[in-house]
Amino acid sequence: MSDLRKTRKELIEELEELREKVQTYESEDFGYNGLFRNNYGFIVESVPSGIVMTDDHGTIIFANKLVNSMLGYDNGELIGKSIETLVPERFRGMHVRFRAGFMSSPSARPMGKGRDLFALRKDGSEFPVEIGLNPVRTSNGTVVLSTMVDITERKENERLRLEGEEKLRGIMDNTMDGVIVFDSEGRIETINRAGLLLLAGSEGGKIKNIWDLVTPERRDSFSGKLGSARDGVPVTDYETEMVKKEGGRVPVSISLVYIPQAGGKFIETVRDIS
Repeated sequence: MSDLRKTRKELIEELEELREKVQTYESEDFGYNGLFRNNYGFIVESVPSGIVMTDDHGTIIFANKLVNSMLGYDNGELIGKSIETLVPERFRGMHVRFRAGFMSSPSARPMGKGRDLFALRKDGSEFPVEIGLNPVRTSNGTVVLSTMVDITERKENERLRLEGEEKLRGIMDNTMDGVIVFDSEGRIETINRAGLLLLAGSEGGKIKNIWDLVTPERRDSFSGKLGSARDGVPVTDYETEMVKKEGGRVPVSISLVYIPQAGGKFIETVRDIS
């Protein structure tokens, strides 16, 4: 989908805008059925998210083309079905209770905050989703507008990222050299076991910023090396001294690599040459 990075706040804002439009139509006496049949369709079809509307009994009264395509249904096929049709069977009992609780105190909110949510396709397959809920009070009862976003790609990217971090950690902890990853402000994001032993004195030591390790007289030189790495110029075997957390200095040979993704990260390898 085009909006995989949509935030929960954006989902709520989108639903709030739809709710205001629907209540405007309702106030103009379009009527419950006329509202959805004659006037609501063009609104929800213009939204780049899956939209499902249910009545106060949880019966689906509208589903836009995008959500039908997402779930594998023909247009109009979901009308009259329970919203639990779209919920994996193992979660249906919980969903019924959640729906009852929502209707007893309806308000705009993301569904299942802090939990993984899944939608059920017609063919029985499942996929991860983010869902936003917004109640609309009409003269014929309360209608719930639900926005559904397929986050399969986001979840896969997250899995690959965590897998990559785990592999990197394994490599880092099995090298004899210190390895430090820090951002453009010098904030250290991770440091391996060898780096901690060399610069912090123990595996349990804490070092917050790379600049805490740079000697005062080498700051300009080190800043220049960071600039070179950022410009894509290889920095290898740069000999300098680093400050140890418990005091004293250690002569080291440094190599630097700059990774522009994720806001820019430096990976520094540090070898004790004393």
